[in-house]
Amino acid sequence: MSRLLEGLNPSQRDAVMHVDGPLLVLAGPGSGKTRVITHRIAYMIEEAGIDPSSILALTFTNKAADEMRRRVEQLVPGRRIFAGTFHRLCARLLRKYASLVGLDSGFSILEPSDLQSLVKSIMREMDLDPVHIPPDSVQRRISALKNDLVSPEDFAQQAVDYFDRTVVNIYPRVQEALRAQNAVDFDDLLGHVATILRTNPDLRARLDETYRYVLVDEYQDTNLAQYAIARGLSVDYPNLCATGDPDQSIYSWRGANISNILNFEEDFPGARVVRLEQNYRSTGNILAVADYLIRHNVNRKEKSLTTDNEAGPLVQVVCHKDDTSESRHVAHVIRSCVDEGVRDFRDFAVFVRTSGLTRSFEQAFRALNVPYQVIGGYSFFERREIRDLLAYVRVLVNPRDVSAFERIVKTPPKGIGGTTLERLANYASRKGMPIADACREADHVAGLKKKQITALRDLRMLLDEMAEAVKLPPQQGLSRIVELTDYRKYAEESTSGDPDESTHGVVDELLASAQTFQFDNPEASLLDFVESISLSGATDERDDAQDVVTLMTLHAAKGLEFPVVFLVAFEDKILPHERAVQERGEEEERRLVFVGITRAREELLISYVRSRQFQGTRRFSSPSPFLLELPNDSIARHDVVAAAGYREPPEYDDYANQESGYEEPSIPVYRSSRDPSPSDRYHKGMWVRHHEYGDGMILQIEGEGSSRKATVHFPTAGTKRFVLEKASLQPMS
Repeated sequence: MSRLLEGLNPSQRDAVMHVDGPLLVLAGPGSGKTRVITHRIAYMIEEAGIDPSSILALTFTNKAADEMRRRVEQLVPGRRIFAGTFHRLCARLLRKYASLVGLDSGFSILEPSDLQSLVKSIMREMDLDPVHIPPDSVQRRISALKNDLVSPEDFAQQAVDYFDRTVVNIYPRVQEALRAQNAVDFDDLLGHVATILRTNPDLRARLDETYRYVLVDEYQDTNLAQYAIARGLSVDYPNLCATGDPDQSIYSWRGANISNILNFEEDFPGARVVRLEQNYRSTGNILAVADYLIRHNVNRKEKSLTTDNEAGPLVQVVCHKDDTSESRHVAHVIRSCVDEGVRDFRDFAVFVRTSGLTRSFEQAFRALNVPYQVIGGYSFFERREIRDLLAYVRVLVNPRDVSAFERIVKTPPKGIGGTTLERLANYASRKGMPIADACREADHVAGLKKKQITALRDLRMLLDEMAEAVKLPPQQGLSRIVELTDYRKYAEESTSGDPDESTHGVVDELLASAQTFQFDNPEASLLDFVESISLSGATDERDDAQDVVTLMTLHAAKGLEFPVVFLVAFEDKILPHERAVQERGEEEERRLVFVGITRAREELLISYVRSRQFQGTRRFSSPSPFLLELPNDSIARHDVVAAAGYREPPEYDDYANQESGYEEPSIPVYRSSRDPSPSDRYHKGMWVRHHEYGDGMILQIEGEGSSRKATVHFPTAGTKRFVLEKASLQPMS
């Protein structure tokens, strides 16, 4: 047996040994998917003798691509494959074939904020009211059209309502402006390459032959453009391996199309399908809860999750009085476990449905000195200082980049105002020349005074002096730009009060990042480094080395795992999210919960509250209907408000001073000492339906197990008492 098959289960071996022909690997969470992918690539190289340069591995994050590449090189040292994101591959191809879509190889990749400014500018020119037609809504609509490969011309035939008819007029102007700047946005990277493959059959065939073996990870997350690229590279050599899980398809809001994975066997008749169903990550109870829940979905491919891991503690389901009590409780549990030496901070993660729910947890963590990081927030590479310095590189490489040019004019300030910029841009447009080059002819621009002409010429001289920087290795080139702009002094003087040490730190960290990139990629240029930053994502910013609690949205949690997970705000209209259900249906929200549950390795705590401050108002909350879909034999339900002897966690001052005497048991917080009963799913405040009395609310719960009783008020029949195990009461929330 090949060493690359050792330690693999039968299904994993089947996937690894499949070399030629289409392959679909349905990989449940924690089933060793990354190991299978990397061992399969190594097996293809070592056992099947396939040239590594003919293998193309595509992922959705740079972090996943780097890990895949690292593991392959450990298995087959010295054999390097291309492993990267779709966007990185497309940037690479577009640099080479840009002319086929009307660009040149020095094109800029616009930041989302740059694109937003462009959309706003076009709407102002069209005299459109941003209140009635929000620019961000226009931007999202155009992005969705690009993901679905709908051109401005095609969309003009499809628009039906007022909003879409307005977008019909904006969309082509956006594309014209991008081409005029020799620029693309993230969606264009995919769309342009899909267009090149569709309209250039000879080139498509050459690329298909170059990349004879294509592997796409997380195939359920591909949009139509990514699907078209993967299909276009797998026509003559249909050796496409798609790995993923329909049950973890949670990104339809950004264009992901679950049909791509569900229809794989129709696209590739005779495809081999391998199911990875053995979970190596989670305890038995966590896995049972996840598997039981996801079976309520219809739009999926059937599989059963199994594990040889121990059952572990029951999944805890806890009801709190309000969001303050919930967040304080989470913070106290974490602090106590760390203080007792049971856990490290990095062992814990708190998942929320929307980023707006993090505030109370951040406040509670700060009160108890619990260190944390928020994922999906402000990226290091989105810092002002980073974007300022990289704008110079963008202009040097692409003098048509108006967005970057406007930025360098202001940082540091050059004495060039908005009117001067407008006149310069008009002159450049009439002459058909890049705006940065028009600075050389400033004395020919109508309406400019001597001072403004001098400022523009000085800027051009600065850019000329910097020209050699883009030819230097990344770290040296950036250092040269920092020096010539005197950026450190500008950053210091533009900060009120004492010098901002963090500003200097950001510049130093950028240079250090360039040095690392240079070491890992000896042949890379400064433009390559800038491009790598443009294509980085928020999940790539997570620091695994820090001993901190991770606070993040469920969408950002995809691909991660933690010993202990708190799944909070588990309430109707939040999870499932009301608007998401209206727009996309309930199944994707259930998949989102499935993803959250399966991030937990050892312990899972689900919590909800009676009332919550949310979106500016306090409202009464009902438990998520998904709670009714969890298996009773794997969970323990606790209403801590109604529990005898329960008192609220202390105030923040008591927390900090540790004088309250308040004690929490260790994780799991409310471990049940009895077997759960079906009657446990009922709680005070729940609405129920009776076949005779209609709808009513539970006013009181008494007793436990088979003797548990409820007092229910029915508006049409008054107050009634029931033994819950014998009553025909159907929970409504």
